[in-house]
Parts: sequence; structure tokens; C-alpha cells
Amino acid sequence: MRWAPILIFDQEGEFIDQWAQFGRPSGIAFDDQGRIYVSDSESDDFQNPGFEMGIRVGEIETGWVTTFILYPWGDPRDPGGGTGAEFVAVDREGNIYGGEPRPRRIQKYVRVRP
Repeated sequence: MRWAPILIFDQEGEFIDQWAQFGRPSGIAFDDQGRIYVSDSESDDFQNPGFEMGIRVGEIETGWVTTFILYPWGDPRDPGGGTGAEFVAVDREGNIYGGEPRPRRIQKYVRVRP
């Protein structure tokens, strides 16, 4: 499995922990509600078995993943297909945005279930 954990350090640069539960991160954002948003455009059945491409949302304090936004139509092996979000951002209203290099757009993700 090819993965790249998020490494956690304190203010003095001392290693605290590593989180592998966010797949293979390509972008990270934080909000003022204590959440971390991690885009993963690399995970699929070929490049990172066991993980799926999408955006994982978790708690900053624990690293616990609470929400997953699946990107089901992406396939990094398909030169004509989508690649998923390479970066992620969140605004103060809680709207989530992902920057997708193919097809070169910013995608706004809208909650459809509570």
C-alpha cells in the first residue's frame, strides 16, 4: 500500500503522532470549529488499496474521521476522467470546496443528507 500519513508536531517541532486514516493526502484545511479537511486524489483500487478517492473530514483533537465525501467518478489512470480534489478549502459558513486539476475546476460540495 502506498500511503503518506499526516505527521503531527508540537510548537517546538517535537513529533507527537502520525495519522494514516486520511488516505494519501493531497490537500489539508482547517476550520474554526475544530475540524480538519483532507483531500485524497490518489487513493483507488490500484494506487492505494483499501481507501477511496474523496475528502475526509475529521476532528483536529483526535484525528477521528467523521465524514467522507466520495468522489466516485474519478480514476487517476484515465487520462480523460476526473482526478478528484487536489486541494480542499472551507469557508466560514462550512461550505467545502475542492480544486480538481482535471477537468480544471473548483467544485463546491453541498450536503444532501443531515
